[in-house]
Amino acid sequence: GRHAVDREASVPRAGGPALGNVELFLFYLNGLAVDPTRTRQIQLGTTTNTGGAWVVVLPDDRILVAAGQGGGLLPTGPMANHTLAIVDVSTPTPTFTLLPQPTIPAGGLGGGVAVDPTGRFVYMPYTTTPGQPTRDATLYRHELATGQTCAIASWPGQLAQGLCCDDDDTVYVSARDIFSITHYVHAVRP
Repeated sequence: GRHAVDREASVPRAGGPALGNVELFLFYLNGLAVDPTRTRQIQLGTTTNTGGAWVVVLPDDRILVAAGQGGGLLPTGPMANHTLAIVDVSTPTPTFTLLPQPTIPAGGLGGGVAVDPTGRFVYMPYTTTPGQPTRDATLYRHELATGQTCAIASWPGQLAQGLCCDDDDTVYVSARDIFSITHYVHAVRP
């Protein structure tokens, strides 16, 4: 597919993120090597527990970011109290456009973010967390212009681990059974 998911990653180096920060590392390639003079580290927010972010590069080179912490929102920073933002990195100071908040049940574990080929919809899989009655993966579709969110597919007993959206608008969700090592790839055509 054209839009791929880049799961969170840590980069061990002296200028790496401090505990409690969620940051976006932007690497520019010069041939096959990373150009260290253009590498950027962009703070998204801080956490009070475990946090993370999922990103997808949009066709116009802006970056869609979905970020959060332990089933909730980041409390401070550029993405405070928001799950979704578009980050424009075309200037020396990144610009954040905060997007309407999706209506996704609190307490879930995110499993990535993908954008449809038109740029109209964002897809996000969430899995209910331990302590809740069941542990099920659900795929949500969020319309960027209106902020409307709806569940479009669900997989009982599975943990969502990633997704991508193909050029024909098919969403592929990677998931695994929470009680075994069985892995699934679900194809959803909204």
